[in-house]
Amino acid sequence: MNNVLIVGAGRLGKGFMGEIFDNAGWNLSFLDNDDTVIKELNNNGYYKVTVHREDRIDNRIISKYKAYSYDKDYSCEMAIINANVIAMTIYPEDFPEAIAYMGAAFRKRVEENYAQNLDVICLTNKNYLIPSFEKLFLNELSTEKERKWFREHVALRDTIVRRATDSESNSSINVRSTAVLSLLVQSPLLNDLSSVEWIEPCDNVELMKDLKVFTVNGPHVTAAFAGYLKGYTTLNETVRDQECVDLINQVHDEIYEGILREYRVNKADLDKLSIFPAAKGELEDHILRIAWDPIRKLSRNDRLTGIACICLKNDFYPKGIIKSIANGFAYDNEQDPAAMEIQNCIKNEGIKTAIVKYCGLKENSILVEAIENDYNKIK
Repeated sequence: MNNVLIVGAGRLGKGFMGEIFDNAGWNLSFLDNDDTVIKELNNNGYYKVTVHREDRIDNRIISKYKAYSYDKDYSCEMAIINANVIAMTIYPEDFPEAIAYMGAAFRKRVEENYAQNLDVICLTNKNYLIPSFEKLFLNELSTEKERKWFREHVALRDTIVRRATDSESNSSINVRSTAVLSLLVQSPLLNDLSSVEWIEPCDNVELMKDLKVFTVNGPHVTAAFAGYLKGYTTLNETVRDQECVDLINQVHDEIYEGILREYRVNKADLDKLSIFPAAKGELEDHILRIAWDPIRKLSRNDRLTGIACICLKNDFYPKGIIKSIANGFAYDNEQDPAAMEIQNCIKNEGIKTAIVKYCGLKENSILVEAIENDYNKIK
């Protein structure tokens, strides 16, 4: 039987990767640096996933798994040594710690399970990180034999995530998930994953991922920031507010316009990538999850600032996107540490300095002035 290790047992790890590999009959293991998450899985012995498909709602109970923390006993060692697939469902900043922790098991795998191919698939929304992740893995492999094993038997692959998962917290054993579009995985892979539903090999992942982050995540975070400023807590409330819907649609249209001017793609390509079929039942989606870490989401090459720069480069003024960026600077949720960092910067150094710093823009940029003007209107 095939083995999968999921690094990161939060919403995406349990609700997406765990559910689809369990459904395919794979041996399932989790590894997480949060002891609370792992204790919850082990103490309960199961978790539930409500899967909203197009035509039905599945209520799945996942119980056949092993769950490991980053413990000193290195109890996860055999799960790493025997894995056919390792799915990294963690934030980019958590990769160095995870890879360093797993390093000893990779070295032991070279001695004990050299010939077994391994696919390491990375589920992050940030693009162009695979070379840096590869360096982290190679830093853990010091001998020529170990590096030869990595070159010949490990496929480190990027993905495009097109599924929403939500729960009350990362440690919750009740997870909700949509299942209407596949996870696009950079090809080729070394193991046959054709039996795993919702995994689809994809060429040209870097370009497609850039476009997905703009076309899907741009309007998504627009909804979160706008809904928060209206006092809502869920996306469901936000999309019932016509003013919010108008802004979301405006941002969507501006993103399409910028992409069509910049890239050699057509509208049908963008629709195929970013239009999600409706899932059965209403899946509650929390604004805190979508807006989380505005530092990353407002950064220079991400979902809003990145496409705003592309629009301006192509002589198109993205009025709605600019307003959404300004809303992001007004997002002051005390539960979000990154939001609080931005608010402290605004308080101590001013909004213009904050825009330059967190959007990665030049101080005299027309975009900085426009965002500042819209922010001042909000406040």
